[in-house]
Amino acid sequence: MYTNPNLNYILEIIRFVAFGLCIILNSMLLKMITMHRHNDLGMYRFLLLAFVSADILYGFIHFLVVPVPESYKNAFVMGGHGTWSSRNGIGFIWPLVFSLAFPMLSFNFAYRLVAVKFVVSK
Repeated sequence: MYTNPNLNYILEIIRFVAFGLCIILNSMLLKMITMHRHNDLGMYRFLLLAFVSADILYGFIHFLVVPVPESYKNAFVMGGHGTWSSRNGIGFIWPLVFSLAFPMLSFNFAYRLVAVKFVVSK
């Protein structure tokens, strides 16, 4: 990836640690959401499950693609340098998964607006 081998080694360690933490913490959150039987979360549970699932998917794709910013003259691109690289044409999956967070956040804010604006008292 970079010309400095020491930097590459440090970044590889950070990549593996970050991916491990992503899987472990999101799996713990997934278990807490699914094992929680009370109706405290209500339908918000499904939105949280969608966020956790998307975060696990994003972490897995990011681990495989390893996007690295590159510049050439006046152009700036993100190139994949991992198992799924830009050279074999499959590196396009990372931007698709990266942009998945924006509609999910939009649905989250819309859900919160509806939940706060139209509260049904018991």
